[in-house]
Amino acid sequence: PDVVMVPPPLDPHPDHRAAATLLARSLVHGAGPRPAIWMYEVQPCMPMNALVRIDERAGIKAQALREHRSQGPQRLVAAGLGNASSRALYAPAGWAMAEAFRIGSSTNFVEACRGVGAF
Repeated sequence: PDVVMVPPPLDPHPDHRAAATLLARSLVHGAGPRPAIWMYEVQPCMPMNALVRIDERAGIKAQALREHRSQGPQRLVAAGLGNASSRALYAPAGWAMAEAFRIGSSTNFVEACRGVGAF
């Protein structure tokens, strides 16, 4: 793949941190492609460097969040759409919702994971 999206290694949720660690380890030990890494903000835990407008996709985001049945789906929908609305304050005029990412190279991602002790 050209791009892999993953939560950051400092995300407070243990499953999210594990996903970041697994990706970092696969990049260190694998001989495969070196995709760009887009860390997506689930909970604010590190600076992001890109916003993507999701105005037209808010319904899809809400539907996906409702699938987390064991984690209080209505609470997740409210938080997820609220965060997306808040991010739009820092986006170009006219945006209603945005997702935040930290985009970097595979090498930068591995270095970030090592820097925070993810592996």
